[in-house]
Amino acid sequence: MKKIMILAAVAATLAACNNDEDAFVDNRDPNVIYMTAGVDATAVMTRTLNGFPNQDMESAKIAVVARYTENENLATDWTAPYIDNQPATVSDKDGGYSFTWITAQYWPVGGNKLQFIAYSPIVDESNGCIATNVDKKSLTITLPATDNTQMPDIIVANRTDESNDEGKKIIGYKENTSAGDGVNEGAQNPVTINMQFRHILSQLDVKVKGNKVNATNEAVVSKVEVIVAAAATKKTFDMEKDLTPAIEAGFTAESGAESKYTYTGSWSLNSGTHTVNSRCIYLFPETERSVTVRIYVKDASTLTSETQLPDVGAEQCKQRSSEERQENDSDRHNRRY
Repeated sequence: MKKIMILAAVAATLAACNNDEDAFVDNRDPNVIYMTAGVDATAVMTRTLNGFPNQDMESAKIAVVARYTENENLATDWTAPYIDNQPATVSDKDGGYSFTWITAQYWPVGGNKLQFIAYSPIVDESNGCIATNVDKKSLTITLPATDNTQMPDIIVANRTDESNDEGKKIIGYKENTSAGDGVNEGAQNPVTINMQFRHILSQLDVKVKGNKVNATNEAVVSKVEVIVAAAATKKTFDMEKDLTPAIEAGFTAESGAESKYTYTGSWSLNSGTHTVNSRCIYLFPETERSVTVRIYVKDASTLTSETQLPDVGAEQCKQRSSEERQENDSDRHNRRY
């Protein structure tokens, strides 16, 4: 299953303490869309900046898109959003996170409602794996050709909780009320906008384990290749769609090219189970039928000659019984989504 991690992002009106009056007074520009974030109580992660996905040089960013949700005279289509893929930096804030706009974004002065979606990483920090589309609400995602460490852990927020209930879309607005001097003093409504970031990719760990060992020499696995067929290397994801883990909802196949991830080492077949990839391989959900694992073995780690074992598909490994595995030189791999 996917990594158990949920980030709760909230947009809130913050207050600064006025000690003279013993009250809270917000002295900031009331029209700016301020955002803070905390970590959901069920999240399995630390409340530090190091825990936020997709860091780049000790910093992380999200991108935000927002559109009008009503008013026939305004652009309610995502292709002309009110906020167009604008980045915000992430920093620690009172045990959680806060977001700071690179360029300040403001609430509509008319009190119009906005619907928000957000994602990370932002496009210019995705190593070319992510591209935004003309509809402004979808991402075209391409797996790297040879280096899976370049594949980011993509997270998306489009609901206020984990239910994917259409009624829980992220909606907010600034009340169009004014003081006696005509200055707009309306508050953000609701005070807290809860954005649940969720992972949209699956993970693959590759493990090898020996069941039969050469009596004379130490048998080792010298190389493992994970080959992803072209049909499963490029897809477009609609960020408005269902974020239920490990399903293909929201994904549309594009024309891609085969990816091959190669891991070399000297994993002994007589000393337990070994994880071949130190970093999990990110794949599209439900694509194990398009994944092939190819294993090379040697009779001893000092030898140069290696033998290629028959290719095995991830789906075959998933269905193979424990009795069948005992008949093979290695437990090809274990997958987890």
